[in-house]
Amino acid sequence: MESDTNQQNNNNNNNKDLNSQEARLLGTHDTTVILRKTVFLLTEKRKVNEKLILITKNRFYIRSHRTPTKLDMSVNLLRIRSIHCKDGKHVTVGVEKLFGTPMGSKTEVVLTNLDFIVEPGDQEELVVALLTPLKPLGMWHDRIQLTIEQKDNRIKIHRSLSESAALLSTPPNPSCDGFNLIYPLLCDLYEVSVHEEVMWDIENEYFSRDRKVLSLSEFSHLPCKDLLPVIAALEYNKYFLGLSLTDTKLSSEGIDVLQKVLRNNNTLTRLTLKNIGLKPDAVHKLMTRSLSVNKHSAINHLDLSDNPLEDKGLVEA
Repeated sequence: MESDTNQQNNNNNNNKDLNSQEARLLGTHDTTVILRKTVFLLTEKRKVNEKLILITKNRFYIRSHRTPTKLDMSVNLLRIRSIHCKDGKHVTVGVEKLFGTPMGSKTEVVLTNLDFIVEPGDQEELVVALLTPLKPLGMWHDRIQLTIEQKDNRIKIHRSLSESAALLSTPPNPSCDGFNLIYPLLCDLYEVSVHEEVMWDIENEYFSRDRKVLSLSEFSHLPCKDLLPVIAALEYNKYFLGLSLTDTKLSSEGIDVLQKVLRNNNTLTRLTLKNIGLKPDAVHKLMTRSLSVNKHSAINHLDLSDNPLEDKGLVEA
């Protein structure tokens, strides 16, 4: 009996130590743990390793089950590209891995699969936890290929997803089409700080006053990289009808992010990029790789005035 009691105390101590290390790892910006679950990860050599997966609002973490814990992997949820479920206990998650300059135009994106084996009944819980932070944004359907082989599991998982917003206490009609829900997730993706002033302005200056044109110039005092998640949040946003940037230089990374927004957004009708140092090659990129590709683009007003555009560049654009 004494031995059993000692073993139980040791287990409690291990759990306490694990939680304290989790807190140090996740930091104060990402502390909402949606799911903490034991899984078995298959290696390339088909070796099975017992791991602990922690899923938060922004990321999932894979850690050693031993104490002291070891972080094996940390992946932003927006890096997930596919989820494949089979036979009730296998879950394969396809994620992006970046090589080269982070988020730069020369970055090489490589897809890799993570093969998990879970306990019976845990497959549904794992999938729902991975997709729930993206669900209120109305974007995971476009970004993630979800395949569930077994019909019964498919029905259960889709039913659970429809009811899963309660996991994050998500309001039924979030302000500005959920801008402030996607913004922290994108800040984590681009590895920049969440600016409370941005979220305050979205809620009080835009939503409360029914302003539909997002002015990036209001945030021009922020570092250039910190504007990236603000721009990126418009990719699937249906509240804002216009985007404006005046007298503030837009970085090459900003052009790349804006290019992606214009390729997917179908509600923006006005785009003002005035006196931001836009070069002909950047305009050409925005036109040929974004607007011309997006057959559902609603842009009907484009202001590129006061940029150093040559006639040749304008013709090519």
